[in-house]
Amino acid sequence: MSSSTGKHASGTAGTQPAVPEPSFAERARTLMQTGRIGSLSTLSRKQPGFPFGSLMPYGLDDRGRPIFLISTMAMHTQNLEADPRSSLFVTEPDANGDALGSARVTLLGSAVRIE
Repeated sequence: MSSSTGKHASGTAGTQPAVPEPSFAERARTLMQTGRIGSLSTLSRKQPGFPFGSLMPYGLDDRGRPIFLISTMAMHTQNLEADPRSSLFVTEPDANGDALGSARVTLLGSAVRIE
């Protein structure tokens, strides 16, 4: 049986500085960079006041904001044209079967068309 006393060979205790935990913003940025597919929720035009969810691949611009390449025929596009308020839910790509234990983030905002 062996035991560890927390001392180095020189007899002094290790003085490695603690590694700071990433901030929530840093964690969200990392998740957005690794996710690439999320659930886009818009406000339904056909059923006013109700949410409409779509599985949506996305890219990120140079500031880390999501960019969607979407068809004008798609229902979520029509919803965004009527009311740009939306959310994007992204979860960890490899959730190991535990969706509730995986990292996730929801972004809220107003969609803007870029040309």
